Amino acid sequence: CGLGDGADIVIDASGAEPCIQTAVYVARNGGTFTQGGMGKTDIMFPIGIMCGKELHVTGSFRYSAGDYQLALDMVASGRLNVKDLISKTVPFEEAKEAFENVKHGNGIKWLIEGPK
Repeated sequence: CGLGDGADIVIDASGAEPCIQTAVYVARNGGTFTQGGMGKTDIMFPIGIMCGKELHVTGSFRYSAGDYQLALDMVASGRLNVKDLISKTVPFEEAKEAFENVKHGNGIKWLIEGPK
């Protein structure tokens, strides 16, 4: 998808096992991988690739106490319109375009629809 040597920073927010595995492969050597999404407790993880690439790996447990209620209040009051955070939604066939745009810093959040 044109990432050259790989992405400097990869963040998985889905928690889906295939996404976590893919994230390790698309990170560049010496890059950073942060796992934020929570899926199954135990998954198959490409630890050999992680070590071979000397990745910096961190975990994040979603949010702190009070953050969830604060976010709900912001959305409910209209102070935060989450739809404004979505730059574009593209069909699966245009996923490459979405990745290219993210690579070049275009937009905040690109949504890729699942294959039909």
